[in-house]
Amino acid sequence: MTKRKCPKCSKHNLMMSYVRGVAVKEDIPGLGMAYSVGCEGCGRYWLHESGKVWKMIDEPAPPVDRKAVLLRAAYDLLKKQDESGTVLNLLGETVFYDGTDCDGSCLMEDIKNELGLKE
Repeated sequence: MTKRKCPKCSKHNLMMSYVRGVAVKEDIPGLGMAYSVGCEGCGRYWLHESGKVWKMIDEPAPPVDRKAVLLRAAYDLLKKQDESGTVLNLLGETVFYDGTDCDGSCLMEDIKNELGLKE
């Protein structure tokens, strides 16, 4: 994945929102298909595929350490297994991150993408 600079400030790299390893993209009336993105300085907003900025979602957010988010989700999944009295199918168990419940296979895919693995 190539890093793209924020079109609003041109200083920071954009951070895409992902759910189950796929970038969050919605059909916005009057705009068309747009991605939910974020910038350390500008906050979260929708970005049209052509690069046209549509609107801010909220105020500037602190930088998100994606690896820390995924590592915490992996820890929560392993902790779920540790506290269980039976062997769990961790690929089918869910953990909460990125604002939603994701199963272990989703987490594995997100980790693979973050590490840039091609397998």
